[in-house]
Amino acid sequence: REKLADPSAERPVVRVDDHEFPVIVRQAEFRDHAAPDENPRGASSACWAQLNAGPPTSSGVDTGFLTAPHALNPQPPKVGTMVDTDRGWSSRSGQGEVLAIGPVGIEAAVVAPGLVAPNLGSQLNATQNPAPWTSVDLIGYITNVSTKITSVTDTRGTLNPLVPATVFTADAGTNGDSGGLVRTNSEGVGIYRGDLVTGTGVIEGRAQHLAQAALTLDLTLYE
Repeated sequence: REKLADPSAERPVVRVDDHEFPVIVRQAEFRDHAAPDENPRGASSACWAQLNAGPPTSSGVDTGFLTAPHALNPQPPKVGTMVDTDRGWSSRSGQGEVLAIGPVGIEAAVVAPGLVAPNLGSQLNATQNPAPWTSVDLIGYITNVSTKITSVTDTRGTLNPLVPATVFTADAGTNGDSGGLVRTNSEGVGIYRGDLVTGTGVIEGRAQHLAQAALTLDLTLYE
């Protein structure tokens, strides 16, 4: 540990060979934005997703909506199980089959719709290297706001799921927005997860890196 001017304060350092690197600890609280209490099925979906490997279960379905697993009910979701769905948070509700779910650290799931047939639009490209201060839209069921990327997890260029990547935005959504899409005018950027409250009270949004999710689950994305 490196001694500071104040004897009661110490700064942890990591030593590698003959070099020392300071460790900076920042307090933050992560909060997932799942369905609001008054409508437990109410969450958001990012886009349509097709499994390139084909149907994963005996249902023969390979296409569904992409969303955040923590917003699904019941928990924990597993491939082949049924979860609650609804259409536009209306009284019309049903169930959809979980077709794919990301490994630990990758917040992404594909669910076959229980009420409507997939209506695939144009293919949605996911940017591999979203840059800080890029203008994006956060599109959830509750929130639709233009904001900017503040930072992205530094993965040294890899999209390997062993190094989960998060995209942080200057504005956050609210309960019910989980699973929504963060995008630029031309490409997808992230799957909205929730917010982060820093030790100084600043609230930012956070999203699963979309290209990493698509690569990990081997998906083709559509509007």
